Formats: sequence, structure tokens, C-alpha cells
Amino acid sequence: ALLSALTPARLDNESFPFLMSREIELGYALVRASRITYVGELGWEIYVPSEFACSVYDVLVEAG
Repeated sequence: ALLSALTPARLDNESFPFLMSREIELGYALVRASRITYVGELGWEIYVPSEFACSVYDVLVEAG
């Protein structure tokens, strides 16, 4: 729910199935989001270009 509130990208199961990876907008950056988990829960890995790392971090921390 947190990530969905921070991006215009659709992150539901049909639009972004398990093991999919693509670029999404997050804050003022394009990041690569990968829907993956190692514990069976819905999880994400987010790869951020270094020049946007601080701003993406701030957006995530502010959102909770």
C-alpha cells in the first residue's frame, strides 16, 4: 500500500505480477521496481540511480 500511494504506476497483481521488473516513477525519479520476495509475502526491491537516492529515501521515509 505504501508504494502504491507514491507512484502513478499500477502495482496490482494483474498489472505487475510476481517476478516482474520495470521502471516506475517514485518521487522525482525513475526507479526499477522488482516484485520479488523470499518469505512468501508481497515484497519489492527498488533499484535507484545514485543521483536520486537521497530524494527517494526522503519520499519513502516521509510516507511511513
